[in-house]
Amino acid sequence: MADCIIADKYRVSQDLHQPLRLTDSGERAFEFLTRQKNVPYPEARLLCLLEMWNVDVLVDPIETDTKALAKALGKEINEGKIRFPYLHGRLLYDKAADLEISSSRTLLTPKETQLFLDGTPQGVFQAGCYVTGPFGLLRSKEQRFLDPSRNVRFHCPDVACDILHRYTLQTADDAQIHEHRPKITKALERDSREPSDWGTFLRDGNSGATKAIFNDLTADSLIYLVGDCLDIAELRSVLSWLITETGQLFEALTECGLPTAERTARSLNEAQLLQLICIADNRHITAALDSLVLNRTIIVPDDEVRRPILNAKGSGPYDMVAELNRCGVRLNSRHLNVGPLRLRRLIGDMYPLDNEQERSELDWQMREELAETTEARIEKFIQKRSPREVVSSLLLVRHSNLIVATESLQIRDELLRDDEDRVNSVLWKLGFSISDSLDNYSDFWRYLEATKRACQNAGVNPQLFDVEQIRREAGPFFPELEKVLKDCLAFVTWALLTDHYSSERRFVYRPHIDMPAALKTLHDLQPKDEQGRRISFNTESTLYALVRGFGALADHLEAVRGRGDELLRDEAELPRWAKAQQLQIFPFLHSIPFLDLLPESQSGIIDGLRRQSERMVAAEVSDVRNTLAHPRTADVVKLALALETIEEVVPFLRTAGYLRQQYRPIKTEIDQAGISVTTLSDPFGQTVLMHEPSYFDWLDMPPAMAGVHFMPAAYFYEPSKMLRFVTETSSAFSDLWRNFPRRQKKRGITTSSARPSSVLLGGQRRPLND
Repeated sequence: MADCIIADKYRVSQDLHQPLRLTDSGERAFEFLTRQKNVPYPEARLLCLLEMWNVDVLVDPIETDTKALAKALGKEINEGKIRFPYLHGRLLYDKAADLEISSSRTLLTPKETQLFLDGTPQGVFQAGCYVTGPFGLLRSKEQRFLDPSRNVRFHCPDVACDILHRYTLQTADDAQIHEHRPKITKALERDSREPSDWGTFLRDGNSGATKAIFNDLTADSLIYLVGDCLDIAELRSVLSWLITETGQLFEALTECGLPTAERTARSLNEAQLLQLICIADNRHITAALDSLVLNRTIIVPDDEVRRPILNAKGSGPYDMVAELNRCGVRLNSRHLNVGPLRLRRLIGDMYPLDNEQERSELDWQMREELAETTEARIEKFIQKRSPREVVSSLLLVRHSNLIVATESLQIRDELLRDDEDRVNSVLWKLGFSISDSLDNYSDFWRYLEATKRACQNAGVNPQLFDVEQIRREAGPFFPELEKVLKDCLAFVTWALLTDHYSSERRFVYRPHIDMPAALKTLHDLQPKDEQGRRISFNTESTLYALVRGFGALADHLEAVRGRGDELLRDEAELPRWAKAQQLQIFPFLHSIPFLDLLPESQSGIIDGLRRQSERMVAAEVSDVRNTLAHPRTADVVKLALALETIEEVVPFLRTAGYLRQQYRPIKTEIDQAGISVTTLSDPFGQTVLMHEPSYFDWLDMPPAMAGVHFMPAAYFYEPSKMLRFVTETSSAFSDLWRNFPRRQKKRGITTSSARPSSVLLGGQRRPLND
């Protein structure tokens, strides 16, 4: 109640103050307020509840009718007399972008606050077991502390500003309850001016709450994940699961007058769904999300990690944030690497060392580690192996270990397909990244090898059945080659010609959006021949067009090199920090990043693209494919030469970084000066190094994490500062946040940034998935 929003004419109802029973201290404060400060009776009693305690408690927690009080408060929330902003998702974020309120102010007037709240649902917050929302005040099965907030996030019009600004909503100052609130402070100061110790006493005396706070596998931030990362269809599926699979919502649904059936979810909005989901405990919500993801009701692409966007608040002493990927939900610390610590604890759970038989079994499992004690063997075992090796070797060695792991990490083993899924789920839940899908082009390499073998087996004088075998193997290979070349051509065109710094999603490649746009750009840039024709580049481009596309891109890049002055970025588009200091460098002075690369990098890119295109044309790659359609004219020798060329061209494209090959961090070293070097590797063993701190920490490029695409051919600063990107896969989550950040229109004086700041996860900004 202390943090709600009320209008000017708000009056305390009889139902709100009648259930209260004051202590002797409360009665003295009440008498002082009513007799000496002329505070009305209802407001004086409610002020005692809002202050709660000083030297002594003001409201008797035993004699007060808390059920009646909760019912009265719920009624006022339901009727809109007491308001909370709905801050989950992007409803108010978008409203902040639409309303004509200057971004130079942060504190809104009560009138502007009401304008913000008009037409929006009640906010979902939780204090202990009580959950606010459109259904009033409901009791949850889980104790949480999702404190009410009045801060609405927005992005200002300055495209160079990456700060997530805040409007603070304001409750009505003229309402009697607020007008008289300073007076109770005077009343309490008569007994003592010292801060009350009641809050600390009650917190420290609640052992159950203390245990929950320090439990690293449960956290209030799970609700932020549900509110920010699921669209309405996914929220409905979660509520339906909770209704059908648990009995936790029966009482709440009955209280709200809703059917206790799965169909209930179909007619509810986001705020109603979220409030009802909050009724369930964290364990059941986690089970719902895991089940729905694993059975593909909620579809999370392999390389997507969902994290809260506007409500990226950590909870507990470990600052835990809930995350969702294809293995389900996990809680991960933003500032502590909890993976190794949890792994060590899990081994202890699998093999209780106070049991001599279990200790002996573990010693045998780790017999290759030379150490005097079992504890020392465990440490050596973990330190010398990757987390995947440790989990794989211990998880599957006996069924009891799998049972312990799935129970302690809340894994739905019955929904997992095989042992690889089990290992991935355990790694994910512990806090490690899953890098089993880092090679985007594994099918291509497999088909290439199969086609090569068929050619080699056919020899120089192939028979008809040999040709048929080659055709069978080449059948899937050439479409996959088309797919790889198209992906590569579109990605490198987008990477080198897109103004990433002023982009809606900086350094984030969205294939479903950026691929067709890049191919259209390449198509439009081509000069027409004498007959007014040009090669067609689009998502349906043939192999003939694709092998020539790299040459067309090289020609355009060469032409662009002579237009540097025309393509300089406008001074107003430069970030304010670019010229205000010398510790950070802004290298993207042109609207085309290719022009900001070092000259030798530019030349290498042009020559490399042109040479690979010429090689594929000379090898008649597209023509050879066509001959395979006719067995009698198939030329196996030409096919072998074409495959040899492809086997050299595609690795070149991969090594240069033109393929969206994913890297993952494998090692980080920090010296005594605090300088860190992170080594990242792709699936083929190619490595890059990232040094921190760097002159370029404010550019909002993706940090050293799994899934980063490096482009070693495109370096903009010596010795090896190169462009890097991440891919965002199309999903319900990416669609939900597609145009984020969404900036306000310019109006009046705007807030601008002194430097970039975190938008998503604290530290360098991350994309919606990694």
